[in-house]
Amino acid sequence: MGREHPDWYLRIVGHGDEEAVSYLKSLAAGIPNIEFKPYTPNIREEYQKASVFVLSSRYEGFGLVLTEAMSQGCDCIACDYKGRQSW
Repeated sequence: MGREHPDWYLRIVGHGDEEAVSYLKSLAAGIPNIEFKPYTPNIREEYQKASVFVLSSRYEGFGLVLTEAMSQGCDCIACDYKGRQSW
């Protein structure tokens, strides 16, 4: 992103606790091409716009969102926290 890849965008969609979101926004301050979008009922549209989906949640169980993202053509990356995404 930024100068090396000006055509790349990072869109963070969803909600979390206010402290975590505020921390992420502070890290992203001044970095171009980063957008925070709150919860949306039309997540399918977000998947269709995306090239890559990253599941970084430590609290997601099975990872249904990974299946949803794959069904819309996204390449997926998931963090394996305590074996939750190791299928």
